Amino acid sequence: MYCPNCGYENRDDAHFCKKCGAMFNATPNNNVHPSNNHVNSSNNNLLIIGITVIIIIAIIAGTVIFLSNDGFTSQNSLDNISNQNNTNNQNSTQTDNSNNNGLKIISGTFTTGSPLPAKTYITVNVGEKHAGENVKIRVFYTHDGSKLNAGNIVPMTVDNTGHFTMNTLNSLNHYPDHASITLYDGDGNIVDTMEVDMEPTSGLQYF
Repeated sequence: MYCPNCGYENRDDAHFCKKCGAMFNATPNNNVHPSNNHVNSSNNNLLIIGITVIIIIAIIAGTVIFLSNDGFTSQNSLDNISNQNNTNNQNSTQTDNSNNNGLKIISGTFTTGSPLPAKTYITVNVGEKHAGENVKIRVFYTHDGSKLNAGNIVPMTVDNTGHFTMNTLNSLNHYPDHASITLYDGDGNIVDTMEVDMEPTSGLQYF
């Protein structure tokens, strides 16, 4: 009779294993063979290895999913912050406009002299409701992409028709073909800008 614990071969009428001392059942099982114990041991080892591999795979998969979600969440957070900043900037712009009572460039004219050495004039319409207000203006004149003047900021006062006129400090070397206009309130805050294409000739031009 083989010991079910260690597989040692004992006498058929033995009650304890001669090798390991394990107690036998009342009804001996002569079918137990050492090879069965080795098979069971191998099966147990394979089962343990399989469970370990599954646990490792689960841990790796969970880590990858967590990092992916964390990166996605971080990107969403950055997008939300960016959107919030854009909204705040828009609100700030709207507030500035409301503080300036809608001060903006409505229309205007350019007058370029003939001959060319005559100064160039700009007349800006900001509306009669701004009559008497102090404003500032900067105009850059260009020809073929080259600047024709320094573009100094000049303080002006709106007349009773809602207009003001500013001339260039010096005559220009060429007739301008483009003008970049920036309008400021009396405190120096930018309230409006405008880009105007011009005909590089003398005379009166509207915008």
